[in-house]
Amino acid sequence: EAFDHLDLHLHSTADESLLSPLRFGLAGGDGHGALLFHHDSNATTLDLDLSILRANRARFTHALSLSSAFREPEQDANASEPPPPPSDGEDGSLTLQLHARGNPQDLWGFEGNGSLQVDDPELHRIPLFGPLSTLLKESPAPIPSGFRFKRLRAPFRLQGRFAHFDKLELSGLTSLLLAKGKVNLARNALDFEARLHLLAGIPIPLLDKIAQLVDPLSSLAYLKISGPFELPEWKAKFSPKAGPFRLLPSPK
Repeated sequence: EAFDHLDLHLHSTADESLLSPLRFGLAGGDGHGALLFHHDSNATTLDLDLSILRANRARFTHALSLSSAFREPEQDANASEPPPPPSDGEDGSLTLQLHARGNPQDLWGFEGNGSLQVDDPELHRIPLFGPLSTLLKESPAPIPSGFRFKRLRAPFRLQGRFAHFDKLELSGLTSLLLAKGKVNLARNALDFEARLHLLAGIPIPLLDKIAQLVDPLSSLAYLKISGPFELPEWKAKFSPKAGPFRLLPSPK
């Protein structure tokens, strides 16, 4: 079933149709919002304001992967077997907010903004981050082994097929990745530049700054992440001219 539950109220006039309040359950999360349809002789425009709180991260992404609404026609034609459902032990949470406007008959024509938050102690195990471990092992810098991402914070701008992220943050107890770039939603492809800090994120301000000074990546490497979401390519660009006192610069 697409929704765990669905409750909506319709208010309609000759020019507008309003679904509000709109409440639903999806992947164990609580959703709410409103849909406002503007009707005229040429086309219909939809204003949507939606939020889903504390959905199961694995179940939510699995549900999206099964929907043909988020794939190009040629992707449907070449689609392989659907991915297996997530196991019961995958219990990370996801919160998504979206405010957008567009033609409901043209999914990739919507524009707006929103935010994505994920809290998952196993976030670092997502296949997306697999190449990062190999990249760090091959780095000429004396990089500590092991890192764990547990939290993602990502405000974004929606422009048709692309979601633009000006400041995406992936963090753990002793690791922080700052990234800027875009996602091609129709193609499930990434294009990001990032900085990785393996010793940042300590909750005590003074110790956090000291940790950044001894972090071998704090001023030595930029990361380039591009390709399909399931397994993108990670590349590192080392910049030995950058001084160690440039603390946590955001990628340009």
